[in-house]
Amino acid sequence: MKKQIGVLLAAFLILLLGCLMIPVPPSMDIRGWSETYPLDGPAWSLFFEYIANICYALVLRRLSKLLLGALAVVAACFTVRLAVTQGDMIGGWALDGEQLGVGFTRLAYPFIAGLLLSRVGKLIRLRGAFWLCSLCVVAVLAVPHLGTDRLWLNGLYDAVCIIVLFPLVVAAGAGFPAPVLTYMSMANSASLLLLT
Repeated sequence: MKKQIGVLLAAFLILLLGCLMIPVPPSMDIRGWSETYPLDGPAWSLFFEYIANICYALVLRRLSKLLLGALAVVAACFTVRLAVTQGDMIGGWALDGEQLGVGFTRLAYPFIAGLLLSRVGKLIRLRGAFWLCSLCVVAVLAVPHLGTDRLWLNGLYDAVCIIVLFPLVVAAGAGFPAPVLTYMSMANSASLLLLT
């Protein structure tokens, strides 16, 4: 009975820490996968997003476009290094030095490049951008892994997708004009909903 109460208290403590987004050390992992959030596996990425937002609030928002560009180049180099040496971009969910390095590397380039895209404000205006962007994402997801004996090739593919293709998709998607809703189009939509 004491053991069951101890297990329940440990599970409650892990639940409480997870709700507060406080990562747990490997000694508190209950599933055996060395996750920082054993009850909500994907929460590790939110942990890194919180850190990125704190960095933005304290430092990154004050940087010039030129300095952000330089940071994006450095982060891209770290991304290529990780992807080519590891063969993929998998990792970041454990609370140890290696996995924290993977997590921060996975976070750095997309976050900084997104800030840079936002600051520069140059959007790609394409006719049918929604369909082209969707097709690009489907094509990338259709080829999740390249090669079996040369892992560096798969890492290079991942790095090119992250550094080149995904920012282009974001810029083209953001440049796609939103549909203009007029009073009549909203009324027509509402009447169609009422009829169905």
